[in-house]
Amino acid sequence: MQIRILVAGLFLMLAIASCSDKQADKNAAAGSGEPQHVWKEQVKALDKAKRLEDDMNAAFEKRAKEIDAQAQ
Repeated sequence: MQIRILVAGLFLMLAIASCSDKQADKNAAAGSGEPQHVWKEQVKALDKAKRLEDDMNAAFEKRAKEIDAQAQ
C-alpha cells in the first residue's frame, strides 16, 4: 500500500514539475514587449490600424497643403 502511495506521489510531483516548465517556456518565448492575454492578435490588428490611420492623415494633410499652394 505504501509503495502505491509513493509511486502516485512521485507521479504527481513529476506531472506538476513538467507543467510548470512548459509555462515558463511559453512566457520566455512570448517576449517581454508583447501583451500576454487572449486578445493579443486583436491588439496587434488595432495597433496596425492606428499606424495606418496616422499615415493616411499625414498624406491627407500633405495633399491639402499642396492643393492650397496650387490655389494661390
